[in-house]
Amino acid sequence: MKLNQNKPPRLAEFLLRNFFKNEDQGHRLGDFEEVFQDIRQRSGGLSAWKWYWMQVIRSTPDLIKNSIYWSIAMFKNYLKVALRNLSKHKVYSFIKIAGVAISIAACFLILNYINFELSFDRFHENGKSIYRVTNDRFQDGELIQHGVITYPSVFPTMYADYPEVINFTRVSTTSRGFISRGEIGFDESIFYADAGFLSMFSFPLIIGDVQTALAEPYSILLAESVAERYFGNNWRNENILGEVLTRDNDYELTVTGVFEDIPENSHMTFNILVSYLTLGKAYDPRMVDSWRNSNFYGYLQLKPGTDPRSLEKKFVEFSKKYFKGTEVTGYREDFFLQPLYAIHLNSNYEYDWVHGNGTVVTALILIAGFILIIAWVNYINLTTARSLVRAREIGIRKVIGAQKSQIIKQFLFESVLVSAIGLLVAFGIVVLLQPVFSDLLNIQFSSSLLSSGVGMAFLLLFIVGTALSGLYPAFVSSSFAPLSVLRGRIVRSNQGRLLRKGLVVFQFVLSFALIAGTYAVYSQIDYMMNRDLGMNIDQVIVLNGPRLTRWNATYYNNISSFKSELMQYPAISHVTTSRRLPGRRTGRIFNIQRLGGDSQQRFTTSDIGVDHDYFETFDMKVLAGRGFDRTDHNINFRAIKSVVINESASKLLGFASPEDAYQAGIRFWRQEWEIVGVVADHHQQSLHVPVEPIIFTPQYSTGNFFFVKASAENLPQTIANVEGEYKRFFPGNSFTYFFLDEFFNRQYQVDQHFRTAFILFASLGVLLACLGLFGLSFFTTAQRTKEIGIRKVVGATTGNILSLLLKDFSKIILLAAVLASPLTYYVINQWLAGYAYHINVSWTMLAVPGLMTLVIALLTVSYQTLKAALLNPVDPLKCE
Repeated sequence: MKLNQNKPPRLAEFLLRNFFKNEDQGHRLGDFEEVFQDIRQRSGGLSAWKWYWMQVIRSTPDLIKNSIYWSIAMFKNYLKVALRNLSKHKVYSFIKIAGVAISIAACFLILNYINFELSFDRFHENGKSIYRVTNDRFQDGELIQHGVITYPSVFPTMYADYPEVINFTRVSTTSRGFISRGEIGFDESIFYADAGFLSMFSFPLIIGDVQTALAEPYSILLAESVAERYFGNNWRNENILGEVLTRDNDYELTVTGVFEDIPENSHMTFNILVSYLTLGKAYDPRMVDSWRNSNFYGYLQLKPGTDPRSLEKKFVEFSKKYFKGTEVTGYREDFFLQPLYAIHLNSNYEYDWVHGNGTVVTALILIAGFILIIAWVNYINLTTARSLVRAREIGIRKVIGAQKSQIIKQFLFESVLVSAIGLLVAFGIVVLLQPVFSDLLNIQFSSSLLSSGVGMAFLLLFIVGTALSGLYPAFVSSSFAPLSVLRGRIVRSNQGRLLRKGLVVFQFVLSFALIAGTYAVYSQIDYMMNRDLGMNIDQVIVLNGPRLTRWNATYYNNISSFKSELMQYPAISHVTTSRRLPGRRTGRIFNIQRLGGDSQQRFTTSDIGVDHDYFETFDMKVLAGRGFDRTDHNINFRAIKSVVINESASKLLGFASPEDAYQAGIRFWRQEWEIVGVVADHHQQSLHVPVEPIIFTPQYSTGNFFFVKASAENLPQTIANVEGEYKRFFPGNSFTYFFLDEFFNRQYQVDQHFRTAFILFASLGVLLACLGLFGLSFFTTAQRTKEIGIRKVVGATTGNILSLLLKDFSKIILLAAVLASPLTYYVINQWLAGYAYHINVSWTMLAVPGLMTLVIALLTVSYQTLKAALLNPVDPLKCE
């Protein structure tokens, strides 16, 4: 074979046309050699391969141009066919696009919530190397405190002893104080922090020096919103550094900086920072460095490359060295490191700030996965079902030369097109629902979701899922034999029918799990919020105690007078005071001894300081003895000898019954006390926390809260009356109030958000499953119209037809319920185990979701089945 002398030989074209035919190998090799001999003669001695690549380079523009042309032509053809099919079969198109759109919108909303939860503390530049120190405290080998507050001397000592620690900071627990500037004053939450706090954490200063702002005693830093309260809107244009504020009319604080308001995704929130050294100057030098005053959070910054687990192991010797076993504090102290990024979602520590819940995030990720899977299953089911109808189209395409790969590409293109349209619709849904969803969950949506790891993972999952969900229908459809199809001999394989039914079963397994999960979540949170707390907190107004009042006889007497005056108003039934708020962690009493018992045995309980009206105000039941009376109070706290304990404390101290505890003696705080009463247990905190042993002591204090129980009628006037009396008895103090039940229920904020999100997205998942079932029932009944016509002709009633059509769907749904029940039961039990008090998983928790799944499914298919059952039998049989 000789090359054309008038045309430059194109070896690539020659090889394509002549050497890739079904010829014997020897013949092809011979032709190949002949071609190359001719090339050598015409190339003037050039290497054949060099000449070949010159020709390839010369022909490249034409090849690219032709490739682009054919790609555009092929794309236009695929697009035209796809749009024609979508417009021709509107019901199927709507279901597929709606399924994709709803699933993407739901996942986007879920991922925004998850992205927000995972973003906590990520804005700190040193975040990866910051760890919070946690403390486990043991008494007689028993864990008595698993907390995040410990002794202030621990942190500088760790910094000095371990070269791995390059910085540390201490932060006090929340302190309330009245901050004033002239006539302007507000009751504020205050944190005391070390000088290293600002260099460790990234809380930017608007004005002030990071290195010196907290270095001196009596220094105060304000959030920008707080600075505006004290210095007006123009504080940025004025030099407020060096301005003086006063705390509790007791000591002055110098403004050394203003920081940006703390972002929502910070595990610690504060508006005012005061230098840590102020504690030693204004209160007690022992507060600054102490091995006994356990009231501080502490953070360490580790040297890059440090293994925190290895450092933790060294803390065993640290405890032995500085606590000498139990010699210093009387307890064994163990210390651990918690990564900063893990705090928000993985904290179950005592005295911690309110945080999120890692279980909630995991559950929502699973729901997002379920929704995507259900949407993909819908697409596969509907597309494979429709492929039987499109079989004639596929047969004709094959007869006129379409290859199997082209059929596959057509179906994959349609899958991508449906996904793209669904994606556009989804963004419209997100824009509409985003404000509502944001208000429901109290979060700000991130504008950078797609640039985050979560967003990229979702995008990758969406692309892979779209491809995979289109592959199976594409391969099934492209495998039809054209002659059989055109003769009307389509073999409906049992495997295909079984696959479709199996996918429907799988969908409704997920739907059953979502409905059962919704039922469990709703029931558990409703149980927690409505369970009897052992105390009645309804219609209770809480007032902050007067901060500007000194503890003296006048204040002591004013408390009784103030309470008496309030009781003159008919709308007010009770008034009491306490150092602790229901809904907050109490203090602790350590080293309690029972008089007359084992002198070596020590106990630990919580403690609450209350007045003599406390138990009656909150309707707390007295099991033995009495509550406090006026004679139990004394301005000299050391003269008080009476305590009341709860039932759990009675059991802890070893009393056989509340009656045995009555008038028994105990010792703590270096004095002896008489138990004058035992009250029933109550929930001081949420039902996440077990009821604890509590000792109540009769205390008045300027730090006490006032609790006013009032009727719901004319509440604004009652509050105005309370405010008037408060200002009369405690002039100059800020009057602030809130309702106790609302404050208590804030502990369930994360649970309530979870319930809202779970119900919303589980409902979307079930809706998607129903859309798929509706589409499949539409197809099934359409395929059986002739059968239905024949049955009606031979005497079948509408009821018979309905029963026939619904029976198959009922079997599928019941099978799904049976398969889903064991795993659902296990998962719900595991989730409920995280609550100290929870509902029991009864048979109704599985039966009700099963019945609901069946009813929802039957209602979904009932329209199509009823329509088919009422069809005139003549219509489908006319063509026979």
